[in-house]
Amino acid sequence: MVRAIFLVAFSLLAILLQVAAIMALRGAVSGLDPMLAFLALQVLASLSLVLVAGPVIMRHYHRTTGWLYLYVFVGCLFMPVVGMLVFFLLWLMIALLGYSFVPLASANRIEPPGFVARLVRGMVYGGGTRIRARLENPDSSDSDRMAAMTALQSMPIHLTEEVLRNLLSDQKEELRLLAYGLMDSAEKGIMEEIARTQQKLEKNGLAGKEEGYLHARMAQLYWELIYQRLVAGDVYQYVLDRVMEHARFAVSIDEEEGQMWYLLARCSLLRKQPEQAAHYLGHAARHDFPRERLLPWQAEAAFLQRNFTDVRRHLASVDYSLAAAQLQPGIRFWTT
Repeated sequence: MVRAIFLVAFSLLAILLQVAAIMALRGAVSGLDPMLAFLALQVLASLSLVLVAGPVIMRHYHRTTGWLYLYVFVGCLFMPVVGMLVFFLLWLMIALLGYSFVPLASANRIEPPGFVARLVRGMVYGGGTRIRARLENPDSSDSDRMAAMTALQSMPIHLTEEVLRNLLSDQKEELRLLAYGLMDSAEKGIMEEIARTQQKLEKNGLAGKEEGYLHARMAQLYWELIYQRLVAGDVYQYVLDRVMEHARFAVSIDEEEGQMWYLLARCSLLRKQPEQAAHYLGHAARHDFPRERLLPWQAEAAFLQRNFTDVRRHLASVDYSLAAAQLQPGIRFWTT
């Protein structure tokens, strides 16, 4: 109540001072210079409006500063009548429309990343495509193909697997041996880690989260064989079974394991079981697995079920700017 009386009183005072300033400019105040009288009354009117502006608008701002009060003061001072009308119209709109300001959570300012000149020379765009072209070009010299093969070793196996498999039938023996060695080394590294984890899992006395962690680790390692495309045929099916087996053990011990629900969903999609995949994806979403990673697979599960409305809905929710390059054409097709 006191606040309302305060606002009304100073609003009326600001209006009366503004009227008095206009009257003074027209020479209504005898014995004083009209311009000096106008400026004095205009300053008082502006200060009165600032006192009204503080409780009305400024309290809704996340961080109120003196600059905001200064803007109101200057606006009213240098735009007689107009500045005050603008302020009161804004106040009226807020009152009539019932607009509510939502306070923002506190946030800290961070410095933008700086430019590091020394890293520029290490940036290579489209390097993988050029390396593949050099390897698959029969007119390239042997030394150039060997240099490209050496550069290929620094790239992830899941990106180079197709090139390496093609090189297994290459006419040049050195390239065949290097391709086989790279694939074999990647597979052996994962299998050795699987063997070590399996030994820990077979120890007596394991229970609870420790056992669940080891099962989750086994599922991840077996999935790595599929992800890096190091297995095929019957071995592929065997590895897929092991991923699902260990993932199920992990979620039976701790159902909060969102990543295990995600792996179960991916395996179900590979087995062309979209209903089961959608069920697992729902569990992953409920257990805080990143939504952006789930949406494309939810769209695929919906597509396999011929539920094209859900395909469009899921893909429309994907942030196009963050989507993988392979996914962007599909998003454009379904959402435009």
